[in-house]
Amino acid sequence: MARRTTEPGGPRLIKRYGNRRLYDTVEHRCISRDELLGLARSQVEFIVRDARTDEDLTQPTLMALLTEGAGAVSEAMPIEFLRELASLQQQAVRDFFQSHLPAAFRAYVELGRKAGVVAPADPASGGEPPARPPEPLRSRRGGARGKRG
Repeated sequence: MARRTTEPGGPRLIKRYGNRRLYDTVEHRCISRDELLGLARSQVEFIVRDARTDEDLTQPTLMALLTEGAGAVSEAMPIEFLRELASLQQQAVRDFFQSHLPAAFRAYVELGRKAGVVAPADPASGGEPPARPPEPLRSRRGGARGKRG
């Protein structure tokens, strides 16, 4: 059986081996998890496939990158939010993550970019996005709520 590869101009193919090594088929070398995260932060489209079975491992690999290690996304999630997720039925959680969360996050990022407080990660500088502290919402509206002037 022929191995599936990406088409020219398609997403970059990363093969994952049983020992968790990641092989970049474009650069023809093994890459680290940090390098793969750098590709994601640079908005390089890629897919991760099991080298033996050809199973698509993109989603679990990205989840592992985001939830493990220093500065992981999981550290930013409030305990109350995690408890609420744990208390819901799986279908409700699945619906939330597949439908509502992506749309809400896109809206948040777009508003943040317009306000100048959210920017894409800059992998060249270690991957942290440039940011400034957000101003209070009332200062953007021209004063406190209910105040007439």
